[in-house]
Amino acid sequence: MTSPPTYGTLFTYLKNRIRKKQSAEPFHLVHEFSALHGVDPDALAPILQGFGGYDDLEVLFNVVGRIPEEAKIGTPVETLEQYAVRHGLYCRRGEGGLVECPADAPDATPDLNRAVALMRAG
Repeated sequence: MTSPPTYGTLFTYLKNRIRKKQSAEPFHLVHEFSALHGVDPDALAPILQGFGGYDDLEVLFNVVGRIPEEAKIGTPVETLEQYAVRHGLYCRRGEGGLVECPADAPDATPDLNRAVALMRAG
C-alpha cells in the first residue's frame, strides 16, 4: 500500500494544473487529484473549506501556508478555529468592528483573523 499523499503534493498539483478559466465545479482539480491518489474528496473538501478554500484557486490563495505541506492527507489537521481556541484568541463585535475579548465574554467567538496572522508569523 502506498503512503497517503501530503498537502504539499496537492498544492503542487493545483499550481501546475490551474487555468485562468475555472471549471464550474468548485473542486474540479481537487477531485482529479483525489481520484489519482485514492483520497476521499468528500472528506478532503470540508478540511480545505475550514481554511477558506472553497474552490481550487482559493485552496492556493487561502490554504497554502495554513496546513503544513508535509501533513499527510487523511490525518487530523488542526482547523483555524481550533488553533484560535488553543491560543486563547477570541473576539466579539464592538463599535467599529471586531475587538479582542476574553474567552468568557458573553458573545466571544474564536478570532480567525488573529489565528491566521499568528500562524503566518510562525
